[in-house]
Amino acid sequence: NSKEQQEDMRLLTPNRTVQYRMHPALSEFPSNSFYEGTLCNGVTIIERQGTKFPWPVPNQPMFFYVQLGKEEISASGTSYLNRTEAANVEKLVTAFLNSVVVPSQVSVLGFSLVITHYVGQRGCIVNYMARNGSLLQQLYKEIEVSSVDAFQGREKDYIILSCVRSNEHQEYGCLVEGPLNNLKESMVQFQSPRKGGYAVDYATQGARGAFPGNFMDQNSQGGYSRFSGSNDFMSQVCFSKSLTRLLLLVAEEESLAEIETCVRLILDSLVVMLELVLWCVLLLLTPCLSLPHSTVALPRNFTSVTCQDLGGVGSLNTTCTLNSNHRFDSDTYVYGTGNLIILSHVLVDCLVKGCTIAFNVSGTIHVSQSARILAGSVVLSAINLTMESNSSIYTTALAGPPPSQTSGTPVGGDGAGGGYGGRGASCVKSNVSAYWGGDVYSWSSLDDPWSYGSEGGAKLNAGGKGGGRVRVILEDTMLLNGSVSAEGGDGGEEGGGGSGGSICIRAVKLKGYGKISASGGKGWGGGGGGRISLDCYSIQEDVRVLVHGGASIGCPKNAGAAGTYFNAELSSLRVGNDNMTTETETPLLDFPTRPPWSNIYVDNHAKVLVPLLWTRMQIRGQISLYRGSSIVFGLSNFPDSEFELVAEELLMSNSVIKAGYCS
Repeated sequence: NSKEQQEDMRLLTPNRTVQYRMHPALSEFPSNSFYEGTLCNGVTIIERQGTKFPWPVPNQPMFFYVQLGKEEISASGTSYLNRTEAANVEKLVTAFLNSVVVPSQVSVLGFSLVITHYVGQRGCIVNYMARNGSLLQQLYKEIEVSSVDAFQGREKDYIILSCVRSNEHQEYGCLVEGPLNNLKESMVQFQSPRKGGYAVDYATQGARGAFPGNFMDQNSQGGYSRFSGSNDFMSQVCFSKSLTRLLLLVAEEESLAEIETCVRLILDSLVVMLELVLWCVLLLLTPCLSLPHSTVALPRNFTSVTCQDLGGVGSLNTTCTLNSNHRFDSDTYVYGTGNLIILSHVLVDCLVKGCTIAFNVSGTIHVSQSARILAGSVVLSAINLTMESNSSIYTTALAGPPPSQTSGTPVGGDGAGGGYGGRGASCVKSNVSAYWGGDVYSWSSLDDPWSYGSEGGAKLNAGGKGGGRVRVILEDTMLLNGSVSAEGGDGGEEGGGGSGGSICIRAVKLKGYGKISASGGKGWGGGGGGRISLDCYSIQEDVRVLVHGGASIGCPKNAGAAGTYFNAELSSLRVGNDNMTTETETPLLDFPTRPPWSNIYVDNHAKVLVPLLWTRMQIRGQISLYRGSSIVFGLSNFPDSEFELVAEELLMSNSVIKAGYCS
């Protein structure tokens, strides 16, 4: 056998007293905890010397990377994930790769020291590295991301442990609740790295309990190796622990080298703390250095108001309570460092076409039951937003003008629907006329839509107005039990329906049982759906997201085309028509490749058109077509159109993919 195979035969087992796998510094903890200190090293530090990675303690290739991210239940409902840990894992992997580590030497384990695997964290790490890694994507693809079961019995030179669990109750899951075998099998992962390893954990989670606490204490001897996570990957040493260690060394008359090492750690601690103090003083004394609360763009001509101007009680810098209706007649910007409460049944509105109302507070915004904010554009920025039942942010049929040089509003007197995210429907069909009304626009801003919807075409009277715009930027949670709407207006039998507008929501969590809708309006020809983008770490399934086309009175089987719903966190696109039967398409005009989208879903009678002579639809995950949907590739009058479809999976049910298109 080769030398490597011979080494594999000597893997560490409970009956063995000599280990040949780990760096001697890594074997100290399992030796003391499981072998009563009798485990000897069959390899030297030189044999297990790795890269030039800047370990906190040079002779100890390990440390804990402490972070403050919270756990959450994965989309499957049966696993956990921790997005902050996934981001920190990417930083560690990038740092490793920059240290000239061969990718195959690194294994990222997404688990919490238990035999019950957190597959949700594995997927989260893979997706985050693919989307946010600063190096070549191929390097990250070569990094093996595994769980306990898949990695059992194997080894790597370097291992990163993502501990995942992080909660206020300091619960570990099966680590302390399950049988002893769980703990033993999980401990194999601490014995798997040959040259070095990390553990990414929550600040207080790993310090609780005998097993994790002992592990951290054991590996803190001779130098503190627990880092605090930050965006700059700045290390933070523990001053009090190092000082206690220094006093013990002096009392025990240890060697001068050990004392010098400990003194150096204390001095480093003081430098870090002094830097933090200086930054805090500068931020307090120099307002221009502080970061703005959000990146909300202000209207050009706006009126700034106080709580009293709004007829409210209190102050916008503490808590402002609006207890009566208030109407604006121009763009208005409301700013404060406190909280905003809109009481039940209170209406705040501006009926001027395209009027903007912006609330930007540093605290929370609470919209009580049946309260309403109504304007052409509504912008909300806060830490949290709560919308109680029957409350609403309402921009339906209140659009300003759509972007110039777009054809969202159909011409002629046919009463066709307006277009934006999807085309408007037309109830006139002939060999010389295109079978749609208003066309789509603003495709390039799919992930951050901010265009008004378009008006429906005239018939006997003007068509329905386009949907408005809503932007919500939150630092934490949106609880939605009401509605957010930017729907197109109805044109009735005398005009086409308006197209839906734009809704963009950014938050950590979106939960509740409310509705978000940028659907097209009903008319002689239905309006097309608008565009919605949700950039949220977690979205509760009870929240309904609608971008369907409007119903067509003149041709009931040809509603407006569906708009687009883009999940910016997952990089996935959904085109769904909510079972509104249509013959009108939703054009998809481009597909990113750096990185590609994760998934595309076309469902509920939506019809997607890719009107390009040559197309490559490349997706990292699934392309799914369900419930009477279709995708058509090609250009009219170009029978030699070609397309490539590249994805991990293609799932189809009662749906069609066509090559070749005729108007």
